[in-house]
Amino acid sequence: MPLKTCILCEKRLKIHQRSPVNKHVAKYLKKNFLIETTQDQFICGKCSRPAYYAASHQPSCAQQPSCASTSSLPPQNVLPNSPPSIKLNIKTTSKSHAYCFICKKPGPKLIVVPTSTRTETFIQHNILITAESRCCPGHFKQNGTSYEENVISKLSTIDNVFLNRSSLLNLLTAVREYCVCSKSKRLSFDDLTTFSEEDMLNLTGISVSNFLALLKAVELSIRNTPARTVATTIGIFLFKLKSGLSNKVLSTLFDVSKSSVRRAIQTSRKVLMTDFVPFNLAFHTFHAKM
Repeated sequence: MPLKTCILCEKRLKIHQRSPVNKHVAKYLKKNFLIETTQDQFICGKCSRPAYYAASHQPSCAQQPSCASTSSLPPQNVLPNSPPSIKLNIKTTSKSHAYCFICKKPGPKLIVVPTSTRTETFIQHNILITAESRCCPGHFKQNGTSYEENVISKLSTIDNVFLNRSSLLNLLTAVREYCVCSKSKRLSFDDLTTFSEEDMLNLTGISVSNFLALLKAVELSIRNTPARTVATTIGIFLFKLKSGLSNKVLSTLFDVSKSSVRRAIQTSRKVLMTDFVPFNLAFHTFHAKM
């Protein structure tokens, strides 16, 4: 009796080495090797294993897409990545995960620059800080959301930047949100450049330089909240003393709740009595020296 051979590798097979060609093996051979099989043919174990593996790992009908057109579409709300081909004449910083883009010192204690800080720097100084940039925590102010005054002036930049579609859309979205947020504020002491000396005296009773000195004295004792910053907290207190308006009217002017106005006045009064009055008023200073 002649020995049978494997239909694929043509190896001579003994009786215990013969495996019949079932429908899975026949489909595999026809798809990959264009071999038509019959029922009286055999295949060896080595050649049949890929066929059984392909049959067991074939996706089910429920997992397959209904049509080829839907499988090629990207998911909704996800922008496809594109190469950075849009050149803009905007100053940009260097990007590195290992070094601070400001002082060029290596890590490991580097932090990611917040999106709000990058947007504010771009709007106020026309400098684009990329999302890949890292910096030292010491470059931020006490509020942790903006840089010190001397940081921007010493920043080394590149004259142009290449952006892709996603980066440009994210930048426009961030600028739009910043503008909407700034528009919603009715009266705010966060940006003192919008006030003249006369305006500051009319609102708070002190000059801009004195207001900044007051902020420096209490910035470690008052923290920012989602409703107001340290400058707004002190501004509400001074405006309350100057105008004598009710908390309800102040909540409308500063676009905060009435309870937030009450807490701002209470916090400012306590902090000023502990951190400012004993060191700056003559009567308290005299008793402290005694």
